[in-house]
Amino acid sequence: MGKYLSDDSVGIIGIHGTGGIGKSTLLKHINNDFHRLITGRMFDLVIWVAVPHPVSIPKIQSQIAQRLGLSFSRSTGSDVPVNRQAKLLFRELSKKRFLLLLDDLRERLDLAMVGIPLEDPAENGKIVFTTRSSTVCTDMGADGTVTMKPLDRTQAWELFCSKMDPEDKVLENPSVRRLAEKVVDDCGGLPLLLIMVGRAMAGRSDPDEWKDVVRAMDASEEVPDRVAPLFALKLSYENLETDIMRSALIFCAMYPVGWELSRAELVEFWMGEGLLDGGDGIHESRKRGQALIDGLLYARLLEAGMTDSEHKVMVHDAVRDMALWVAEREDPEHGILVVSEEQLLTGVTMTERREQVIRRIWMRDLDLGVWSSSPIPNCPNNWTLLLNHTSVGSRLLSGFFRLMGSLRVLDLSDTELEEIPDEIGLLAELRYLNLSWTYVTSLPMALGGLVKLRQLVLAHTHLLRSIPREAIAGLSCLQVLNMWDCGYYWHDIDSSDASVAAAPGEGDRQLELCDLERLCQLEELHIGLGSSHAMGSITGFGMLCRCMRRLGLFRNREGLPPAVYGQGGAISRGGFDGSLMELPPVSEDGGRAWVGLLHVSLDELPQLEWLFLGECAGETTRVVAPPECSNVLRKFVVLRSDVLKVLKFVGRFPNVQQIYLENCRGMEELVLDGDDEHDDDGGAGRVRWWDSHFPKLRRIDLRFLPALKSIGRRPLFLPSLETLFVNGCPLLSRLPLHMNRAPKLREIVGEEVWWDALAWGGSNAGEVHNFFMRVFEPS
Repeated sequence: MGKYLSDDSVGIIGIHGTGGIGKSTLLKHINNDFHRLITGRMFDLVIWVAVPHPVSIPKIQSQIAQRLGLSFSRSTGSDVPVNRQAKLLFRELSKKRFLLLLDDLRERLDLAMVGIPLEDPAENGKIVFTTRSSTVCTDMGADGTVTMKPLDRTQAWELFCSKMDPEDKVLENPSVRRLAEKVVDDCGGLPLLLIMVGRAMAGRSDPDEWKDVVRAMDASEEVPDRVAPLFALKLSYENLETDIMRSALIFCAMYPVGWELSRAELVEFWMGEGLLDGGDGIHESRKRGQALIDGLLYARLLEAGMTDSEHKVMVHDAVRDMALWVAEREDPEHGILVVSEEQLLTGVTMTERREQVIRRIWMRDLDLGVWSSSPIPNCPNNWTLLLNHTSVGSRLLSGFFRLMGSLRVLDLSDTELEEIPDEIGLLAELRYLNLSWTYVTSLPMALGGLVKLRQLVLAHTHLLRSIPREAIAGLSCLQVLNMWDCGYYWHDIDSSDASVAAAPGEGDRQLELCDLERLCQLEELHIGLGSSHAMGSITGFGMLCRCMRRLGLFRNREGLPPAVYGQGGAISRGGFDGSLMELPPVSEDGGRAWVGLLHVSLDELPQLEWLFLGECAGETTRVVAPPECSNVLRKFVVLRSDVLKVLKFVGRFPNVQQIYLENCRGMEELVLDGDDEHDDDGGAGRVRWWDSHFPKLRRIDLRFLPALKSIGRRPLFLPSLETLFVNGCPLLSRLPLHMNRAPKLREIVGEEVWWDALAWGGSNAGEVHNFFMRVFEPS
């Protein structure tokens, strides 16, 4: 493979082999090694594409565009937008030497129609794809092919044994060892199966159990159209500890091949279905959900995501095939209907029995606007309906709701929906409802009849203006209410104010904060308020303060008090009971900026995870972490602050992963080590360089800070730093980096003019420059 990548005469490379042989693993190794490929000047950009099935050129284009930093609107499938997008991709890719990785190609793909330049591999780049068929390599005109072969018997045995527990000494029993050798032979040298079966059989000392496995694997060879022994995969599935884990895996099988699944989103859906119930609150349920995902990862039934291994997971295509097979034939309680293309709707037919056992339906990324009635049969026992990113009208939804009285999870986010039909009140079992990024202007009173609803997501519903009190007040089981960046205007808190009796044109009393106070099961609240008076008075609602996670002030026309949080702030220090997780920009649309010092002490905000400051940032802004403070701050962002000149971090920030500063035109100094003897840190204490102020900091973004001159006063120890992005900072002449103090640094992205002008101090300046030159990437 290395020879092909370095050979300028080779433009297209095919990797072929049977399912489970390790093709995708090899492609992942190439992708994960892209920093070496880039810094070695082999390529400017590496692009990973999970090929959808059936092949969809618009979806492939969308993945490439995302990697290029471009934004494509959802395609209607016509040739015109495809051609237009192809031209745009061709123009952008022609400027770079790229490596395009296509995973799981099952038929010839017209690269020209996608927009891939192929004129000169030496100038443009290369394409590497994986496939199960050597014919696809021929059809794609591959200049070079790599054939993945099964492991030989010795290699297969060693891999299998490595997944067994050596302390159990199971394989020392001659009877078990003979049977284990037969199991290894039946795995056909496929690494995926060897690993999964090895882990599933670890600790099994009873020879009869091994005999059952041998018989079942021999029988599975008779199942047609299986590229790998079905039982080897099914064994891992059946070996999962609980039915909940098995149900969760089948849920993941709804997603298309190559799809990266958000861990957080999966957990929210599973909570909605009731898989994670424990009677101990949302936080503990989420912990169980994350542990469940970790268990599926360990069993190799899930894989870490390609673009974000920390927050996303994937399902191997062979595992997905097995899970869908189980759901269809052997586990009637977990039926799935997956519709990935509009044209497939015309062929959806099911027996009456099949209709009764469908539990989950995936119909994402479709255009259903042309359908006047439900395109799917009656599924009265369905639990989950995922329609996000799908064009769907109110009339069609009415039909869905009449047919799915058992629905528990309904995702309508990004659907361009303008109206929620009253029939939503028929969903008596609904527990999770997501309406974020829709165009709804009001909520129906029928919503208030959903007495089992636990999570209601209205984030980014910018047109939402009317919420009758009855739509929310009756949700007695509601645990999460997310109205972040919502268009609904929370008026002054005084409920006697006649102005809040009804929104313009509405005859019903509108929702007030005092109504939320009566939601006795509420654990998490995300809202923005409409006036600084409301912001300053909200501490009168004790229950809301205890469950507040994000709080902001939007559309403020009055100007802000001198401070919202900090020394002498308008919000009392103890008012939020340590529950606030995010302090966002609080001065949008004309609010008055702070002047002088803004002081944020994290000892009063132990649950704060994201700290956002906009125009509210003071001329000097200090973020202080006293030594006794157990803070969980993960992300710090400052946007559009012309007042800010000095930003100073004082103390130790053990969990911060990203610092992002953008469009702060007056900012001159960023102090990441503000704990020296000149700082009045209020007892923050000194932090020794080898302890690190920011042990988990992975990324620093400095964008359009034209006055910035300094980052830190000495070289910093940043043991986890991977990326430093600098753009529009012409006066920044030094970096606080040392060869031995940023061991994981993988890239410094910036303008070449800025890089060439950097000064590297010390007697070994040239050596330091050359050391960091290897990770520099021109922006």
